[in-house]
Amino acid sequence: DECLDLPSKTRSVIPLDFFQPEYKVFPDKSWTQEYYDLREAIQQGEAHFSQLRQFIGRSKLTPSVNWIVDFLDSTDEKLVVFCHHVHLAKELIAEVNRRGKAKSEHKPIAVGFTGETSAEERNKAISKFQETKAKYPARVLVTTVGSGGTGLNLQVANQMLIVEATFSVGEMLQAEDRIHRSGQKTPCTIHYVIASGTYDRVLYRLLSSKMDMMNKVVDGDFSKDLNVFDEMMKEI
Repeated sequence: DECLDLPSKTRSVIPLDFFQPEYKVFPDKSWTQEYYDLREAIQQGEAHFSQLRQFIGRSKLTPSVNWIVDFLDSTDEKLVVFCHHVHLAKELIAEVNRRGKAKSEHKPIAVGFTGETSAEERNKAISKFQETKAKYPARVLVTTVGSGGTGLNLQVANQMLIVEATFSVGEMLQAEDRIHRSGQKTPCTIHYVIASGTYDRVLYRLLSSKMDMMNKVVDGDFSKDLNVFDEMMKEI
């Protein structure tokens, strides 16, 4: 019954084409060159796939901040942001507050937490985000799928940005359910930031197809947790 009462949930893709010449990682090396150097190192056994994952995650920082700042300028809604890597979550919080011109450290636009955050600071961040009547409200909550993907009620927002997805269907549905859950009255949109032409696109396609099959299950009550890593690696 609760599932049938939920408003609609839409997934959208924000494509990023890092293969364009203007993308740089170092002053003397293009993103494309760095990407293929890393791919070759992985094939030669000199690097691990996790390094490619971190590289693409770092590449998403500036475009994601640009998108978030545009979102804040165009609406008064709140936004939940999920990452996989701790360092990226921290950098997103700092950059959104800087670019969004937060009033002060005590009046942030973006708050958040990771697995490294104390329980007290974590609760403070969540409380600031959930406030709706503050003069200078926190409008963005940034966290990792591992630390914030379960057990939280973030229905104060109906918009979510997934900067980095994990390989687990269950984890990603759980993360989406932080805003799309019993009690939510407004249609929700989940925006996925996808690096075109990389494993990112394959991962999103596999996750979304399997999440659609499991979409009737509310709040992560799964008989099994599907991991699409092996499937993705076969394709790429």
